[in-house]
Amino acid sequence: MSPNGLVLDALNTSQRLVPALIVTPIFGLLGYFTRGVTISGAVAGTIVAFAIWMGLGLGGFVTLFAVFAITWLTTRVGYSRKRELGLAENKRGRNAAQVMANVGAAAVFAVLSLRFGPLFGMASIACLAEATADTASSEIGEALSKKAWLVTTFQEVRPGEDGGVSLPGTLAGVLAAALIAFTGRAMNITHSFAIPL
Repeated sequence: MSPNGLVLDALNTSQRLVPALIVTPIFGLLGYFTRGVTISGAVAGTIVAFAIWMGLGLGGFVTLFAVFAITWLTTRVGYSRKRELGLAENKRGRNAAQVMANVGAAAVFAVLSLRFGPLFGMASIACLAEATADTASSEIGEALSKKAWLVTTFQEVRPGEDGGVSLPGTLAGVLAAALIAFTGRAMNITHSFAIPL
């Protein structure tokens, strides 16, 4: 990277700092007050949101917000049925460990994109898409499926069983991942790369 490019990157990063410091704590509080996350989850979510905003800008944060919205909605679909089956998400929301397990890698890649370029921004969006697909597929599968099958043996199991796959869950996961990938693209984070053969 040229010295001029480094100067421009430093300017862009400094311009992101104040909005990120203002908005990301509000995002954490929103997650807490909507019972999407616990207090520790709100703190972890704020840290992740800050890292993603600093690495990818407002577009990265918008994509993260889409992840939160989709996962929040899907955990509430069929909640009473999931509660009866003993599969419902904790009513207080996800804790810090769950937040970091879902979107921590996206935050790391977002920060790495500051130094190593947009390919790491694409990796960050891919992590967000995967996390959203995972939550949406399990939550919708548990809420709407009467049957599921183990991915390894194709043996029929009850919805919610580890490794169980259902048609509604699979479709929800594909749609959720596509929505996040589309959001990342619309926010101009993901780019086309020519891969030499």
